[in-house]
Amino acid sequence: MHYTYGALVGGLYGALAERSRPVRALAGVPYGAALWFLGDEVAVPMLRLSKGPKQYPASTHALAVASHAVYATTTDLVRRLVRRAI
Repeated sequence: MHYTYGALVGGLYGALAERSRPVRALAGVPYGAALWFLGDEVAVPMLRLSKGPKQYPASTHALAVASHAVYATTTDLVRRLVRRAI
């Protein structure tokens, strides 16, 4: 489920970024932080796929937000490379 979600939001980001400067401005850390917050902190606990955010130590949240920032930065890098190639 996590890989499917990542592929869908990455594809959505790529499509929107090609048409919108404000979306491109979110590349990297802001986009990753938004995905982390909306996904890990809000949606996943609401769907009861994990415990609530207060049930985890701050170090777990820090690792998660850092991982999402790396994902988002990589997603934008791939978008740029694909755009250059085509």
